[in-house]
Amino acid sequence: MHAFIIPPPVALPTLEELLAAGRIEVISDPDIRSAAGYYDQRRAFRASVDERALAVIRPLSHAHPDLIRSRLVPEPSQSTSPEDGFDRTFECDPQTMPQHEGFLAMLTTNVVAFRDIVTSRRVLDGDLEVLHAALDRRLGISHEDNEAAP
Repeated sequence: MHAFIIPPPVALPTLEELLAAGRIEVISDPDIRSAAGYYDQRRAFRASVDERALAVIRPLSHAHPDLIRSRLVPEPSQSTSPEDGFDRTFECDPQTMPQHEGFLAMLTTNVVAFRDIVTSRRVLDGDLEVLHAALDRRLGISHEDNEAAP
């Protein structure tokens, strides 16, 4: 479990600007206005869920260096950061991990928090699809035409 998670952005800047200015009424279509408002409410709620989840995720290799040893190794061709010429490797102790209560507790916390963040994205994807469909209906857009093109 990698402990450095950066959830992708989910804000819709134009929608946020309309809401902040109290101008949501410029969206005349009730389906679009409703879907946009619902998306924004859920986005705000899911952001708070993500914030709480991110606050509890901890790097397991930092907390349990006896079970997960992290090393930098010279590896210019495989480096995630080519300018530094090093890559990170991990060596685990798979025999001890299942018996180590502190490690298992932290792993469980990290997995649940990560699952919450993934769930946030799935929820918002569904809400965004509803908004997208409302926009398509209003604008007369059909994606079937685009999908059939080579």
